[in-house]
Amino acid sequence: MDELIIQKRDELITPELIKRMHHMVGEGLGEAFRATPGELRRSNVYVGDYRPPSYDEVESLVSRLCEWLDHEFHFQRGQDFAIAVVESIVAHVYLEWIHPFGDGNGRTGRLLEFYILMRSGLPNIASHLLSNHYNLTRAEYYRQISDAASANDLSAFIAYAMRGLRDGLQTPAFSRATYRYRRGGSCEGCRFTFNACCTLAMSDQDRGEGMP
Repeated sequence: MDELIIQKRDELITPELIKRMHHMVGEGLGEAFRATPGELRRSNVYVGDYRPPSYDEVESLVSRLCEWLDHEFHFQRGQDFAIAVVESIVAHVYLEWIHPFGDGNGRTGRLLEFYILMRSGLPNIASHLLSNHYNLTRAEYYRQISDAASANDLSAFIAYAMRGLRDGLQTPAFSRATYRYRRGGSCEGCRFTFNACCTLAMSDQDRGEGMP
């Protein structure tokens, strides 16, 4: 994953890439991580009242998602920034609905979202803003995910996410971070410079506890 983020290598969204992201999320967490990093789940699961697809459909659904993203959002043929933002949000939500892993689906979905934003050219100091928005509005995040599934309509979730991105870009904290980035500084509480910061697309709180 380092070669994608730090070396700015662009890749298509594929099942293999998603598995690599999941491996990155779960590596080193031991028994606290209730899945084998990088492997699709082999049993059926429930997420609250939501029942994700059967485990024997997961591989096919992930492949179809990747093919659909390539066709619908045409990264290979060129895409403008607005299309890339929508792709990042949609990819995240569809991965949540498929729930392909035994654990770490939320973190993997947000990392996928972060990567698509980075791939579009959004600076990495801004690409984590959506993940932060979900973390800061956790109850609303889950409500929006649930409502979108019930209505079979992502419009409201996309609007919710876009408001979070807009608001994040307008915060004084982001302005200060941008100033530090321009001077080659480092992210508050992070040992990396911004060129390698936030590669997991999640805050410390998100990494350690809370959102799955």
